[in-house]
Amino acid sequence: MNNNPENVPPPAQPALCTAYTAAGNPCSAKGKAEYDGLCKIHHNQAERAREQQVQAQAAVEAERVAKRNRILQQNQQRIDNATHASVDTFYRYARLISDLWVTHRVPTDLLASAYCCIRRLSVRHVEWEALIRAVIAVINLVAFNPDELRWADIPEADKTAVFNNLRTVMHRLPAYNVLQVLKSGDPVHIEFTRRRNAELEAERVAREAQREAARQARQVEFNRQQREEAVVFRRDPEGGIDLAALARDEQSIHRSSVQNATQKAVDILSARPIPAEMEALVEITVAFNDNIVNLCKREKESALLELTNDYYNTMAFNKQYGDVLDRVWAYIRVHAERSELVRRLAQEVTGGIKMCVNGKMAHLVNTLYAYDMEITAVMQNEKPPREVFQAKFATLLSVPLAERTAAAATIFNEFHIPEDERGEWLNPLLEAE
Repeated sequence: MNNNPENVPPPAQPALCTAYTAAGNPCSAKGKAEYDGLCKIHHNQAERAREQQVQAQAAVEAERVAKRNRILQQNQQRIDNATHASVDTFYRYARLISDLWVTHRVPTDLLASAYCCIRRLSVRHVEWEALIRAVIAVINLVAFNPDELRWADIPEADKTAVFNNLRTVMHRLPAYNVLQVLKSGDPVHIEFTRRRNAELEAERVAREAQREAARQARQVEFNRQQREEAVVFRRDPEGGIDLAALARDEQSIHRSSVQNATQKAVDILSARPIPAEMEALVEITVAFNDNIVNLCKREKESALLELTNDYYNTMAFNKQYGDVLDRVWAYIRVHAERSELVRRLAQEVTGGIKMCVNGKMAHLVNTLYAYDMEITAVMQNEKPPREVFQAKFATLLSVPLAERTAAAATIFNEFHIPEDERGEWLNPLLEAE
């Protein structure tokens, strides 16, 4: 039966005190809102505790202020008594300044110079008192800091103030050479030497970095020119061909007509497929190590190293060197005169060492000249027959000296060079190292 027809909720029971007794049990007394949920007894206890805490904090602050004032007073007395101190005290100040400069790596040589002045200046000097007072001000800030701060925590404004004061005094004093007036075992001498050596090393590293940056910039610009700009070399003198100069000219493969021919040859080769099973670098390495390649061990290693690096890192005529090499090797590996073409590839790679990227690519496609009819035709159409001969003859500089005469005869016959001209070509070739 409902005894509360109006559904009025029963009055809320007052909450218990939120504190605990001394035994650690919840307080059973009723808490009051005006006591922040505590009973009167616990409220009074909390008030007394707060008052005691405030009093304790006030006592600590008073002690801190009193101690700070004592330090400030002692610091001022130290400055006031500066001129009455003993020689031992002056040397103690010098050691404190030395420790500060060495231990905390204080920048500038101000403290090192002040240390030298204390050690070398006469106490009768007219600026002695000003020097000692300025030094003590620095020492007071660091060794007797009124707020007991470490060096790293002292405000920069406070440091600047005492240093500027010392610097003003130092301007009126003799300038001592630290390395000359101090013994080599003195901590300030040692630290001064370390800093100078570090500065010199930093300057050397900076210069090296600048030179390296300049070198890299030049290399980047050189590579850009090789990729983007037409390669134009000097023409032969009017009235004939400078045979002696051209025979010595390893860069003759860079003449503009050769560049045009190489571009077209690269485009032709790039359109050709390559066998899926072929591994060009592996197969070329094996082929170069056969006796058919007329290179010594060192030359073979140099050629293979150059070839491997160019395969992955060189681009010319907007094509990767490795992509063109794949097509050149695909032609060589199944050719009836494979051995001769392997020898030519080794010679052309060797001839391209230290050349620019265009020169390397020109040497590479030149391997197939007179063998691959499509490549031969485009190169002959772009280059006058005489210039074809010149470019090919210049590659003989990479052939061992003892074999040059026979190799030259083959090229003379191929291009029908008259007998009376052959000596003019052959002599400089045999004189070149």
